[in-house]
Amino acid sequence: RGGSSSVILPDSMSELITDPDQEVGMKFISREFNPHEANGLEKEEELASKTVTFSLVDPTTGQDIPVDHLKEEIRVEMPLHIFDDRDSETVDEESISCVYWNKEVEKWLRDGCSHRLDVQGRVVCFCTHLTEFSVVRFHSAVKDSNISQITNVSVVKNLKPENAVGIYIMILLLGLFLLTLAYA
Repeated sequence: RGGSSSVILPDSMSELITDPDQEVGMKFISREFNPHEANGLEKEEELASKTVTFSLVDPTTGQDIPVDHLKEEIRVEMPLHIFDDRDSETVDEESISCVYWNKEVEKWLRDGCSHRLDVQGRVVCFCTHLTEFSVVRFHSAVKDSNISQITNVSVVKNLKPENAVGIYIMILLLGLFLLTLAYA
């Protein structure tokens, strides 16, 4: 599982350049880490790929040219970081998500992007704008705790009145037993 990242631009990108003589530069940066001081992740998330920045640049000013709300999606391919052997078995479409860095709120956000996992273990993000991209992975421990919370709630919901009396009697007997042991 490794490899390089890539960005594939749709043909409709040419509509952004209205002057045929206008020169446009491109910036592509791929990092192995989260470059933002403000981590921008929820506590149950971690970055699971490189961060990939791709933008069009005005060569005269050096400023990024805003690209958003495209008709066709930009395709960003990134290899997943696999942390140990168990990870390769637990990574699926639901445990990951494509994200982009929003400078205004200093967070990784998901809107405007969708994804799929390809057979080589690469994540393919489809987005309608250019910015900095990555993939987040949701910790399985958080998923497991949510499952146990749901299970506990459904046990309480399924408690019928006729069963409740038996449970209360058992709790009372257990309490009496513990009191007897404490004073014996």
